[in-house]
Amino acid sequence: MNLLELFKSHYDPKDYHHTSDADVFAFAQGFNEPIPSTVLEIGANDEPTSNILALAGYTVFGVDLKPYMNRVDLPLNFTFIQADFNFLRFDSPFDTVVALSTIEHVGLGAYGETPYRDGDMLTMENVYKALRNGGRVYLTVPVGIYQVVSPHWRVYDKNALKHRIIGRFNILKTRYFASGKIGTYDIGDDVPEEVAFQQIEPNATVFMVLQKNIDQEIKQ
Repeated sequence: MNLLELFKSHYDPKDYHHTSDADVFAFAQGFNEPIPSTVLEIGANDEPTSNILALAGYTVFGVDLKPYMNRVDLPLNFTFIQADFNFLRFDSPFDTVVALSTIEHVGLGAYGETPYRDGDMLTMENVYKALRNGGRVYLTVPVGIYQVVSPHWRVYDKNALKHRIIGRFNILKTRYFASGKIGTYDIGDDVPEEVAFQQIEPNATVFMVLQKNIDQEIKQ
C-alpha cells in the first residue's frame, strides 16, 4: 500500500477533498522520502499524520502544545512530545520536517500559549536548524491577502511567503488549492506566480516542499 492509499484508509472517502483535510491529502500525494527517514511533525495533533507515517515505516517525532489526540496503541517508532517546538532542542538533525496548517498559528496565543512576536519566522528558523543538510520541510499555510487574523492565524501573500516562510530554503515544489478542490499551480513550471494567485480563491492554501541548502553547514 502506497502512502496516499494508507492515508485514505484512515479517512471516510467523502473527506478526501474536504476543506479541512485537503492539505493532508496534498501532503500524502507530494511526500517523497525514503524509508527509513527521521521525520519531525510540528502540530501533530488534529490529524493522524504522524501515526500514519510511523505505520508506513518512518521514525517519527511529533510535537504539539496539546496532548496527542489518541495515546492508545501508538507505534513504537512514534515519539510524541507535548511542548512548544520553538523551545525545544534536539540532539540530532532530522531528515524531514512536516508542518501542516500549523506555522500560521505559532506565537499568536490561539491555543492557550503565551503569545510571542513573529512565531512563524522563529519556527522556520528553528526548522532550518533542526534539519540535516539537504533535509526537506513539507508545509501548508493559508495564502491570499496578507493579514493576521488575531489570535488565530496569519494569511500570506507572495512577499510574506518569501520573507516569513521560505527565507533561506530552496523551493522544490509549490501547489495551491482552495475550498478542498485541489488544483495544481506549480510556480516556475507551467503557471507564473502572479497567475496562480489570481486563479486561486482568497485565503486558499499553499503546499510547499522546501530544502535546506545542501552546500551550507548546519548552524546550531
